Amino acid sequence: MKKLGIEIKWAAILTCLTVLWFLGEKLIGFHNPDNQSISSILLGIFGLYGLVFACYFFAYKEKKSVIFQNNWSIKEAFKFGLLLTSMVAMLNPIAQYIMYTSIAPDYFENKILYLQENN
Repeated sequence: MKKLGIEIKWAAILTCLTVLWFLGEKLIGFHNPDNQSISSILLGIFGLYGLVFACYFFAYKEKKSVIFQNNWSIKEAFKFGLLLTSMVAMLNPIAQYIMYTSIAPDYFENKILYLQENN
């Protein structure tokens, strides 16, 4: 279980951080039709990808040091990445449900209004 525990832990952390990022965007006001500039969109996209990259980096670092004692092959690292990505993908529908029903149920209506006004 310890070998699979790191993947489960980091998949849960990454999913929770994604939901918290979305909540932060909502609290700052990036989901309002009045406050949807290109800078807020770029911050949302690149900031989230930076967060995901950092999580994957720390997950790889932990797996390498705890399980493989700093000695693992490319094949083992690839398997770890594939398994971690699969687990994140399985948890993603739960995160999407939370984000678009609880945090910002009017997100898509606001986005449609903004796109109609600004072509």
